[in-house]
Amino acid sequence: MTPDHPDYPTLPALMAATLYLMTKQAERGCPLQAELIIRHLQFIETHPDIHAAPMLRDVCRRLIARWYDLHYRMQKGESPRSQGRSIH
Repeated sequence: MTPDHPDYPTLPALMAATLYLMTKQAERGCPLQAELIIRHLQFIETHPDIHAAPMLRDVCRRLIARWYDLHYRMQKGESPRSQGRSIH
């Protein structure tokens, strides 16, 4: 929760949860986990306190696009490495 937005978790809490999900995704390769990561990144990108970290917002935008691509390929049954590039 943030003082100005009591319904929002703090940015550090969101980041920690997202990093955890990314780690689990690397272990499991689950499309649903990839979808959760996209949602978390979108939430971080639009968080009310993101103005204090514009670089983080920009990184989230780029990662969202890459995770959408990964999610799409996973749903088609392709390997995450089928294009020869990693998401990191």
